[in-house]
Amino acid sequence: MDEPIERTQQTFIKLSLGILCGIMLLIVLGWGGCRAWRGWEEHQQVRRATAFLNSGKLNSAALSARRALQLNPNSTGGMRIMAELAERAHDRVALDWRRKVVELEPRSTADAIALSNCALQFGDIRTAEKSLQNIAQEARGTAEFHAAAARLAKARKNPDQAKMQFGEALRLAPHNDAYQLEYAQTCLELPGKPERDEGLRLLERLRLSPTQRAAATRALFADGAAQRHDPIELRDLARELQSYPEALFTDRLLYLDVLRRLTDPQYIRYLTEMEKDAASKPGDLAALFSWMNTNQMGLVVIDFARTVSPDVLKQWPVPWALAEAHAKI
Repeated sequence: MDEPIERTQQTFIKLSLGILCGIMLLIVLGWGGCRAWRGWEEHQQVRRATAFLNSGKLNSAALSARRALQLNPNSTGGMRIMAELAERAHDRVALDWRRKVVELEPRSTADAIALSNCALQFGDIRTAEKSLQNIAQEARGTAEFHAAAARLAKARKNPDQAKMQFGEALRLAPHNDAYQLEYAQTCLELPGKPERDEGLRLLERLRLSPTQRAAATRALFADGAAQRHDPIELRDLARELQSYPEALFTDRLLYLDVLRRLTDPQYIRYLTEMEKDAASKPGDLAALFSWMNTNQMGLVVIDFARTVSPDVLKQWPVPWALAEAHAKI
C-alpha cells in the first residue's frame, strides 16, 4: 500500500514543479516579450517622429517623440527630436534635452557637438565650450567639430579664429554649402578688403544654391544695409528674397519695409496683400502688427483688426501685439 501512495506523491510533486516551472517560464517569456515589444515600438515612434520632422509636420513629430518617451523615459532618439523641435521654436528647454542625451551617451561626439551648437543658440558660451572640451582628442578631426569650434569662436568675437576653423571644416567637407555660407558670413566680419571680397563672391555664388539662396540673399542684404549701399539695389535684393518659395514671413516684412522707406508705388498694394495672407495665421498676424506698431501705424492695426476673425485675435501672440497698438495711440 505504501509504494503506490509514495509513487502518487512523487508524481504529484513532479507535476506541481512542472506547472510551477511552466508558469515561471510564461512570466519570463511574457516579460521579455513585452520588453522587446516596447523597444520595437519606441524605435518605430522615433522613426515616425523623424519622418514627420523632415516633412515639416512638427505637431505630429512632437506626438511621436512623446510616445517614444512614454515607452522609454531614457529614449535618446525621442529626446533628440524634442530638442530639435524646441530649437526651432527658440525654446531654451532644448538645452535640457541636449544635456540629458549627453548624460546618457557621454561618448557620442555628435551629441556633444549638438549640445554646443544649441548652447550657442541661447547665448550659453560656457556650456558650448565645456561640451567641445569633453570631446576626445581623436574625435576632433571632423568637419562637424571644426564648424562647431568656429561658431564658438564667432560667439567669442574672434572672427580670425572662426575663419580658420570654418576653412578647416570646408577642407574636410568642401561641398557642404551650409559651411560655405557660414564661412562667407565670417569673412564679412573681417576688416580686410580681400576677406570681404571673398565673402561677397561666395555669397553671390550661393544665391544659385536652392538650399542656401535665401540665407545668402539675407546676408547680402544685411551687409548692404550696414554698408549703406544704394537703396534701389537693396530693394532688388529684398524683392528677390521674398519671391523664393522658402522665404519666411519676416523676409516679406523686410521687403515691405524697404518699399515704405522708398515711398515705392507698390507699397500700398503689397501691404494689402500681406494683410490678406496674415489674417488667418496668428504668428504672421502678430509679426505684421508689431511691424506696424514700430512704424507708428497703431490706428491701422486697430482698423485692420476689425476685419480679422475673433478666434484668430484671441490666439497668442496676437493679443499682445494688439494691446501694444492700443497703448501707442
